[in-house]
Amino acid sequence: MFTHFSQLAIQLLKTSALLLLTIITTSALAIDIVDKKQKELSLVSPPWELWKQNKNLSIKYRKIPNQDLIEIHAQAKITSSLSAILLFLQDTKNIPRWLHNASYSEILKTLSSQENISKTTFDALWPIKNREMIIRSKYWQNENLSVQVVITDESVNYRQHTTNETIPINIQSAHWKITPLINNTVFIEHTIIADPMGSVPKWLANRMALKSMWETLTNIAMQLPKSSYQYQRLPNIKELPQN
Repeated sequence: MFTHFSQLAIQLLKTSALLLLTIITTSALAIDIVDKKQKELSLVSPPWELWKQNKNLSIKYRKIPNQDLIEIHAQAKITSSLSAILLFLQDTKNIPRWLHNASYSEILKTLSSQENISKTTFDALWPIKNREMIIRSKYWQNENLSVQVVITDESVNYRQHTTNETIPINIQSAHWKITPLINNTVFIEHTIIADPMGSVPKWLANRMALKSMWETLTNIAMQLPKSSYQYQRLPNIKELPQN
């Protein structure tokens, strides 16, 4: 009986070892696949190029492979609470004061306290037609207290809200990441790929987009720290404890 038990134990150990080896091999293959995918993406996407910066703001860009568009990455370090910047960004009446060339903004549909669909109209220089942007925005807070805002294009689904006098902007991808820092400051990162559509040459559209992003970032840095939103708090947002 003891011999039979020993044989079973040995067989069990062999099976466990084989299972462990399979798990390790599978995990290694999975890691290799992820690493390979990341390397492929890094090869597809060119490196970022610095366009403009100062002490607290910076804008980088890179060309999109097989397209005439660029991806813009803006960064800013600003005095603010997390709640304040979210309230600042969501206030449609306030948007034309800081979003460059925006003339009007409204909420089309509220999906939840953290998600809505909005429309923003942009003025353009003659003879270029005005543009409009219809987007879905949703935010959440991560475990490290950083907040992410993901933006998706909704112009196709809300065509009834568009007019013949404007051209819809195609938002290919866009998101914000807001990380709380000490001394009541936040680090803002905003990345976007947007096609202005229409007959505007892409090189001119890209140049205008970079300038517009710089103006927008500058406006936020000037207005947000002094805004009344600094005295308000969102119940679903946890702030970084300050000394």
